[in-house]
Amino acid sequence: METITQFRLPNGSVTRLVDWVDKPIYSTLEILTGATDRKISAFTYNVGEPVPATANAGTRRTSTEIDTNVDVGGAAASTEEILVYAIKPEYFELQLAAATPTDMTTASAAIGGQPAPRSSVLSELHLRLKMKLLISQKAYVDAGLGYFNTGFGSMTNAMLKQSAATDANVRSYATAGLPSQEAVRTFAVPHHVGGTEKYQVVLINPAGTPLVFNDEQLTPTGIARCVYRIRIYLDGMRKRPTA
Repeated sequence: METITQFRLPNGSVTRLVDWVDKPIYSTLEILTGATDRKISAFTYNVGEPVPATANAGTRRTSTEIDTNVDVGGAAASTEEILVYAIKPEYFELQLAAATPTDMTTASAAIGGQPAPRSSVLSELHLRLKMKLLISQKAYVDAGLGYFNTGFGSMTNAMLKQSAATDANVRSYATAGLPSQEAVRTFAVPHHVGGTEKYQVVLINPAGTPLVFNDEQLTPTGIARCVYRIRIYLDGMRKRPTA
């Protein structure tokens, strides 16, 4: 049976389809309301190391396989190659315990509707942040965060009224774009990460404006102890490491 065995990238390099799989790689980071960090990076760690969080957070979580499947933090393994066709961020809203308001290990779904993201906060993230894919310290992708659609997940475009006994607010929940593959922005040219090549995805807040996560009531101080956990997927083809 005839099969494609290799193809040539625009830079002239040749990629051979030997032991390649359609297997996304992913990495997680966390933003605590009020953060002013100008940047925070993903794909810089592997399982067992702390999950990156903004500077206003205290204790970090120890990462597990739900947070990342990266083999080598900050670089491709020596026998690995990656072709990135799309970047897909997945959002979760959580809240820290009142007794430990900066301890990321206490994050849980404490308010009705969580961990679904609310439209007011998702819009704030899209307004303030941009995303870059850096390969060998060069920016190959650079756009506002809202440019990157998730393309999967629950369809949560809905309004929810909390129990009047505890919370009279009405909140709207949303997905980052239509949860369908057709909504994903696929790059016209895939971005190549070679063996041992350094790479990372960086969320950048150019102005350093505080990211205050508000509900629809626009509470000036924001939702108490609110954390946004963002799991970022690099979607495409991956040559599996041989070791």
